[in-house]
Amino acid sequence: MTRAPKGSVVVCGFRGMIRLRLPRAIFGGRQKYISLGIANTPRNRQLAQTKASQIEVDIILGSFDVTLEKYKIKYDIDIPQLNDLWQRYCQFKSKELAPSSKKAFVTVGNHLGKLPTQNVIEARRIANWLIENLSPEAARRTLMQVNACCNWAVEQELIEKNPFHNITRPKRKQTRHIHPFTAAERDLIIETFKSDEYYSYYHPFVCFLFLTGCRPSEAIALKWEHIDPQFRAITFCEAIVERHQKGIKTGKTRHFPINNPLSVLLKSLTPAESPRALLFPSPKGKPIDLHNFTTRAWKGVLGKLVIRYRPTNNTRHTFITLCLKAGVPVQQVAAWVGNSPKIIFDHYAGLLGIDVPEV
Repeated sequence: MTRAPKGSVVVCGFRGMIRLRLPRAIFGGRQKYISLGIANTPRNRQLAQTKASQIEVDIILGSFDVTLEKYKIKYDIDIPQLNDLWQRYCQFKSKELAPSSKKAFVTVGNHLGKLPTQNVIEARRIANWLIENLSPEAARRTLMQVNACCNWAVEQELIEKNPFHNITRPKRKQTRHIHPFTAAERDLIIETFKSDEYYSYYHPFVCFLFLTGCRPSEAIALKWEHIDPQFRAITFCEAIVERHQKGIKTGKTRHFPINNPLSVLLKSLTPAESPRALLFPSPKGKPIDLHNFTTRAWKGVLGKLVIRYRPTNNTRHTFITLCLKAGVPVQQVAAWVGNSPKIIFDHYAGLLGIDVPEV
């Protein structure tokens, strides 16, 4: 690298930004820099070189501004605005987002619209504002999405570096404790649904949730074509979230073996003429609305029982816990329910009450 002539002002990069290194002679041998506050891009380096030449001329003419105010750059040149990057990122992701994710993106956009600055290089100021004005979880999620947005912007060569890369996000909120139903409580819920005056229609659906541990959103999307004609296995490959059809949560199709109780249940259902027909339609023949089911049928039936109320998704927790207590290997349970073994260990290991052996 060619050494800069003595007395010259040097354009240099520092942490993805541009600054000017001033001659030591101006400040009695001390090294001083002017941080221009602009990203280290080719266009901005040209701008910085023009500013460096201006400073050199001022030094020669004896009109150098020791306060450095004269040499600060107005930041509206080639500085990407965060809200602009976010809009472009949303447009890029729009075709692959599930409805629930789109709602989350809208929420992030609303938070970003309230920021005191849209200058993407002021990452620390932006992060501090989010942490001070949002809940820890909302701030964490927003910063996580902004970081992903800026990573994408780097790939698209819209910015040189991601200024949010090393920003510390609030820690994830402690996972809520899981409270599965006992086997006796499960059986009581199933029997109560079966005999209920208003909601017995949902008895097969509730029974299926307890017997498979599948996500309720997966159960309401099941069609007869997903059931093996010989009743040997079920294929989980779709889910319905907020009335929109999509792939299952993990994105991986899985096959669930049909045991005897599940086989009896499925054979008791009236097969539809079309393989595309829903396995568990609503009374009106449409997909079950989980919100309505939970607020009316589920709460209505459980309200009649002397057991602690738990949400519909606890059918899944119950299946997983009972399988583990029965000695089914964690890896097998994870494969059945569409989770990773790590998730099973992290969330359910503490529920087993295994005694420490005398070793």
